[in-house]
Amino acid sequence: MIKANTMHAVIAFWLFAFSVAAFAQQPATVGDLLDRGGKKLTKDELTTVLTGATVKGTVPSNPGRQSEMTYNKDGTATGRSSGGSGVGSAYGLFGTWLINDQGQLCNRLRNMWEDRSPPCMFYFMLGDTYYATTSDDKSAPVFIREIKH
Repeated sequence: MIKANTMHAVIAFWLFAFSVAAFAQQPATVGDLLDRGGKKLTKDELTTVLTGATVKGTVPSNPGRQSEMTYNKDGTATGRSSGGSGVGSAYGLFGTWLINDQGQLCNRLRNMWEDRSPPCMFYFMLGDTYYATTSDDKSAPVFIREIKH
């Protein structure tokens, strides 16, 4: 009887732990984010958040890559992208940035070889966490952004 009660307690613990973990998972799409109370940042909000900030996160077009960009007050941007291995696995980026009238961050970036400008990105916020996405469609994937001033 004691073994059965212990087994039930263990099962109950793991069911609880898995349900908490599932609930605590980060939103995967714009729809998930909005359903949890997230909001899309306006042009003015995003300008305030990004001006003078360094932003780190996954490159949406290549989830195996990470980028780190600094958005200077003068409209210039500098940073780097890294991921993978071998020649070209890490490179510096430089260029300009702006927030368009739709409230998207748009970069015009180059590395030493070519234009590396990504698509314009919408930014969302849920709690204290920022997310970026290439579309504000509810099915669009979102990517966490770490923003530091």
